[in-house]
Amino acid sequence: NGQREFLRNLFFAKRSVKTAVKRRGRLAYVTGDRRKEGVFPMWPISNNMSIIEIGKASLFGRLDLRGIAEKVTHWFLTLSIKAHGPKVPVLSLSGGNQQKVLVARALLADADVILLDDPTKGVDVGTKRQMHDLFSGAARDGKLVIWYSTEDEELESCSRVLIFRYGRVVEELGDGSISKDKIIEASFRGEDLLDRSSDERKKTKRALNQVVIPLAAMVAVFVLSGVLQPAVFSGFGIDLLVSGSIPLVFAALAQMYIIGMSHI
Repeated sequence: NGQREFLRNLFFAKRSVKTAVKRRGRLAYVTGDRRKEGVFPMWPISNNMSIIEIGKASLFGRLDLRGIAEKVTHWFLTLSIKAHGPKVPVLSLSGGNQQKVLVARALLADADVILLDDPTKGVDVGTKRQMHDLFSGAARDGKLVIWYSTEDEELESCSRVLIFRYGRVVEELGDGSISKDKIIEASFRGEDLLDRSSDERKKTKRALNQVVIPLAAMVAVFVLSGVLQPAVFSGFGIDLLVSGSIPLVFAALAQMYIIGMSHI
């Protein structure tokens, strides 16, 4: 319904582009797909965490390598990452510990706004509790934490919940009125926001493709067969092909009738 797209647009939108949302301060983003968008698979834990420091530095600025190493060690110990040390390859970690590395990167950035794309998906209960405590602490320190979650229980600990449908916010629940039932109820609103005209165009295009593509393929095969064997284009050849295909046509119609009338 557009939640992930909203987070990505917040983070990746260029400063020069005018949008309906004004960003203030530095942003950090924790992706929900750590394998495709999160970790650098050839790097150790330390480099995966500290890459954000390089982005903060000026073009010809000098990096404080000792300070960066201290920050990496601090978050490595704080998050209890299960590894022999920060120099261990990141892919040697479990999925939950890889997620901790991404969270550490966001916290190490000392950003004003932290965007979380379902960060606790696929991690154990202990890691979830640890992340909840970390982000609650970040919120108490004055940071804005925007959390997309597929688990209703996590949303109940938020101060505000925005329910999306068809790419729009259809309901806002404030602190004290947030519950699983209200979230589910609100998620059914906004039916009028659906652009049905585009759906109809897609259906028409899909229906045409279902007819045109098989027909074009059949004609192409027929022409190719005729080029290789000219007798295909004779009356006898066409009669042979048609008579051979009729039983298949009737079998397909019969199968369609049985499936359709059975409401499968």
